[in-house]
Amino acid sequence: MRKRYPFLTYERLKDTIRGKALLIFIVSLCFSLLPSPWLKMPRWPWVLMALASFSLAALTSLISRSSYVKLAAEGLEIKSLFGEIFIPYDEIVETYYGVFGKIFEPAHQNWSQRIFLQPFWFEPVIVLKLEEFPYDYASLRLLFGKYLFEPRKKILVLLVKEPTELNARISSILQERRLQKTEEKG
Repeated sequence: MRKRYPFLTYERLKDTIRGKALLIFIVSLCFSLLPSPWLKMPRWPWVLMALASFSLAALTSLISRSSYVKLAAEGLEIKSLFGEIFIPYDEIVETYYGVFGKIFEPAHQNWSQRIFLQPFWFEPVIVLKLEEFPYDYASLRLLFGKYLFEPRKKILVLLVKEPTELNARISSILQERRLQKTEEKG
């Protein structure tokens, strides 16, 4: 089985929401199940709150677990809970390191995005320059969010765990493929 490189933004989403949602679940479940003389209101709102908070905790865990980058034989597999894309190695023009905050500048984000993304502004990212996106930008943004693609420059931005390892593996694969192509021509 090939190694998966999880996206850090989805990990942060899980870390931010799951603990609070589970706490709300426990409290609302206790209020709905335990008898209390001072609680005179109906218990069904507490049951609904328990179900909603548990569902939210489960959804964020599922999103975090199912969102990753994996190297395949012929290209990159980028997966999320809502879809997947495949980028052939032949579509990758170049790869280099970047800084997340330089590509997605904090000044261009709204206040809630700046707060959520604050730990990542100085994180290294792998930048892949593509010949073209595999799908239109609106579809990609809907499936993966806006922090994976920079459409004006046709680049793919990978904010993953272990970026140096992933970049080294991608670079070596691209170098091997280019070497094979030059040997075939010559």
